[in-house]
Amino acid sequence: MVSLAGTSHFGRTAQALGLSQPTVSEILKDLERELGVVLVNRTRRSVRLSVAGHQFVLHASRALAATDHAVLASRRAGEGEIGRLVLGLTAMTAISVLPVVIAEYRKRYPLITLRLQSGGTSSLLAALREGRCDIAFVISPGDLGPLASMPLTHDRLVAVVPTAHRFARQRAVRVEQFASEPMIHMPREDEQVLHDEYERLTTAAGGTPKVILETNQLETMLAFVAAGLGISFVPSGIRRLRFEGVTAVEVVPRIPVQTTTVWDPGAMTPPIVNFLELVRARSPGARARKGGGRGPAAWPVRAARDP
Repeated sequence: MVSLAGTSHFGRTAQALGLSQPTVSEILKDLERELGVVLVNRTRRSVRLSVAGHQFVLHASRALAATDHAVLASRRAGEGEIGRLVLGLTAMTAISVLPVVIAEYRKRYPLITLRLQSGGTSSLLAALREGRCDIAFVISPGDLGPLASMPLTHDRLVAVVPTAHRFARQRAVRVEQFASEPMIHMPREDEQVLHDEYERLTTAAGGTPKVILETNQLETMLAFVAAGLGISFVPSGIRRLRFEGVTAVEVVPRIPVQTTTVWDPGAMTPPIVNFLELVRARSPGARARKGGGRGPAAWPVRAARDP
């Protein structure tokens, strides 16, 4: 009917559909019998839609357009071009190259709805296991169990000290020098591995750990450092930021730290796969670590979440 409405000619309609003219006529008669109405007023010289025919074509055209849209949307969803992606990041991973990766992903997949979820390493890993987060970016995650991971960046910790502090005038500070300094740190329940490493280094240098304030907000930490309350340690990416009253100083010996990408290999969706491919392109190690070493694109993919 839609094709006939466009041509007003049985012969041209039959040719467009690849059918014979009698077949088209018979299909139309069957449809009219089924509906109980006349859809086309026929004469020897013309074919015109009836009032009922106009209404049928109007709604049939909308249905066909909706079907085309459904096909396109399903293909886009299957290829990870539409959908939703929840990314978890800690205060420390936000100052890595992660924002650049997210911006690149957004440029490639503008129809994906992105949601950023902030938290500590422990809470983000819990969110991954419970399906509340798709990919998490954490520092020194420790044992991940069945979760998969690959590095995003390798970095080092630097000391952030008040600009008026004696360490601020040094090119580098040795571990034993800060062993007795008051420390502002991430909460143990959020960053247990980093907390344990600080205590290990301090004790090994002959000092006693002195955590006087805990916060999981980087800006809050820097504000209290600037106020002279204590010093702290963060990845060297902090140098990209400018925070008045705070100076970043190298630490000797070097304390390596890694921004790690973590995901659940049993909950893969096309948007997750596409994001992991961008991460893998920047990763110092191209193999994903899990029980095996398959890359993200090789893992089974489940249906994408609704936007």
